[in-house]
Amino acid sequence: MTCISHRHRFAYVHIYKAGGTAVNELLLVHARLRERVARHPVGRKIFYAVNIAQEKACRGRLPKGTSSWYMGLEKHAPLSEVVAYLGPSRRDYRLFSVIREPLSWVESQYNYISMRPLHAQHKAVSAMSLADYAEDFIARGRGLQSHMLRPAPLPGGGSRAIDAVFTLESLAADTGPLRSFLGLPEAEDGALPRRNQSSARGTRDALPASLRAELAHYLAPDIALHDAAVAAGGALLAIPSRPVPVAGT
Repeated sequence: MTCISHRHRFAYVHIYKAGGTAVNELLLVHARLRERVARHPVGRKIFYAVNIAQEKACRGRLPKGTSSWYMGLEKHAPLSEVVAYLGPSRRDYRLFSVIREPLSWVESQYNYISMRPLHAQHKAVSAMSLADYAEDFIARGRGLQSHMLRPAPLPGGGSRAIDAVFTLESLAADTGPLRSFLGLPEAEDGALPRRNQSSARGTRDALPASLRAELAHYLAPDIALHDAAVAAGGALLAIPSRPVPVAGT
């Protein structure tokens, strides 16, 4: 889900297969009531069932996600939609996201979809090798992580950029910088828990060198963003004179 805390004034832009389940679990105690209800064991079953029924009934006329009609936002809403949802108070919220090493991100998508029979793309993807999926990923012009973080245009001019981008790899070792950014108390165990892991049907190391290079070229904006975050110690924090360097800014 797109985790929003009105109490602590933050909103999380949840990128698909970039540690979002673990990040949401970490922040859940601070989230809106509706998100806490939806993540409760009983609530999760209800909303999962409602979501399946909604998608079947609406045939694409409503956005997919964990009961987006209830959450107000689709689970993986980009920054532009999060900003629009927050409305006039958007400038008061700290907006952040978590990105993953790009080649690992594509590999994780392939493995996740392959092992989820209920996923909309499962039938097609489970019949592919990782190399087939990588070629299809490029050919279809699939969206990148950086695309979800492009600054959102504001009514009357100007734009609202992301305030911070963390790497999944850094949070896996220490969530302290994220907690500090959000003004949350430290935890005894500072590492981000591993959740929603997928069995490996294919690994990027097995890709032919030429295809790996082609995929890296396609993922160049994400690689540049991830490299910048790694060079900054795992967290890119915007300052008034320097926004986070997302492609398209």
